[in-house]
Amino acid sequence: ANSLIQGDIKYDIYHYGKNTRPNQAVPTGALRGVTQWRDAGLGLDIGWSARQEPDQFSANTDSGLVQQGYTTTEWRLSPFFEKRLSERTEAKLRATQTWVQSSKIGTNTAARPDSQVTSALASVATRPAPLGYDLSLTHQSTQVQGQSDPVLIQTIGRIKGIYALGQELEVGPIVGVESDKVLLDRFNDRVYGWHMLWRPQERTSLSAQTEQRFHSYDLIALFIE
Repeated sequence: ANSLIQGDIKYDIYHYGKNTRPNQAVPTGALRGVTQWRDAGLGLDIGWSARQEPDQFSANTDSGLVQQGYTTTEWRLSPFFEKRLSERTEAKLRATQTWVQSSKIGTNTAARPDSQVTSALASVATRPAPLGYDLSLTHQSTQVQGQSDPVLIQTIGRIKGIYALGQELEVGPIVGVESDKVLLDRFNDRVYGWHMLWRPQERTSLSAQTEQRFHSYDLIALFIE
């Protein structure tokens, strides 16, 4: 088995223009442990994180750390399966359970209920030669303390076409369907967009993805060197 332990700590700086509010430094800490049995394709991902969030509606007048807001703590348990089915094709399965707890900072902050998020992912992908694909199905359910039914149930199925324009560049369309249930409202719509991956060097890559969904237009870009 191969194992990895990773820890991070950072500060997010909130700067408010025109001196409308004092600037604040907001800490975040995270710890993650991953164990994987590669021959069997099985693994376990365990994580913990804690962050402070300022209350945007408080009348706090003190600068520095958060005086009015929340400390949000998350515990995550995620078993997964990743296995190559052939030289070009890989299958992935992942189930994730996340427990979210919020505690108040300050006496004038309203309480937040705890919540629990259950998510699952199944995908099969084939590397392009020059054509490939990525089929995925994701499901997420959010349960809030004090509510008998989930406040959010979301299911998305996607198909990504992949075309290799040489060894460095891959592009393709994204099509899919989405079903969302938010409290008592249900929405069903299409998902479509484009994605791109550019690898000019072995250790350098730039990926970008755009998606049009019923409630938003998403753009994600990631540069790794």
